[in-house]
Amino acid sequence: MADSRIENNKKDYARKEITISVRFEGQDADVINECTELFGISRSELIRKAASSYIDLRVSNPKYPNPKLFFSHNMMLILMETAPDETLKKLAKQSYENGIRDYEFFQLLGRNHSLEVLPEPDPEDEVRSLVQNVFSERGQNWFQKVHFSQKKDTIIIAGRHIMGERFSVFIRFLLEYYMEDINYHYESGMIRNSKSNRKTSTLRFIYKRNEV
Repeated sequence: MADSRIENNKKDYARKEITISVRFEGQDADVINECTELFGISRSELIRKAASSYIDLRVSNPKYPNPKLFFSHNMMLILMETAPDETLKKLAKQSYENGIRDYEFFQLLGRNHSLEVLPEPDPEDEVRSLVQNVFSERGQNWFQKVHFSQKKDTIIIAGRHIMGERFSVFIRFLLEYYMEDINYHYESGMIRNSKSNRKTSTLRFIYKRNEV
C-alpha cells in the first residue's frame, strides 16, 4: 500500500515538470558550453542549477525567507583573520542553522511537500550534501579541493582552500554542529598552512559515530 502511494506521488510530481526553451546570445552560449565541459554536466542541468540558484537567492518568498549576502574571498579572509574564536563559533552556528533550514526546504520540495511520501534520508546525507553543495567548487566554492569519505562508523572530511588558517577553525566549529546533530564526535584532525602562501590552508578532520 505504501509503495503504491509512493509511486503514484512520483508520477504526480513528474507530471508537474515542464520544458522551457531559452535563447542565449552567442557569447553567453559559449560560456555555458565551457562550463558544461569544466564541471562535466549537461547544459540542461547547468541551466536548471542556475535558475534554481537565482530563485533561491533573489526571488522573495514570504513563506521561505532567504536573506543572504555575497562576500568575496578577500572580504571573508579579513573577517576570519580578525574574529576571535567566540565570534567564529557564532558565525558557525548561524551558518549551521541556515544550512539546516535550506536542506529541509529542498528535501520538502523533493517530497512534493509531503513528509509521508518518502522515507527520511540517512543522517550522513546531510553532511555529504554540505560538502558537495557548499564546500566544493560545484557548490558555493569555499574550497579549491574537498573530499568526503565514510567507512562504517567513521567520516573523514579533507580539503584545501585559500581563506587562511582561521577559516579552517571556522569550518571545524561548523562541522561540530553538523556532526553532533547526526550523533558523531570529533576524533582527530589536522590544520596546516602553506609555507609559501599564508592564505592556503589544508585540513583533515576525522569523526566517529557515538556509541549507543
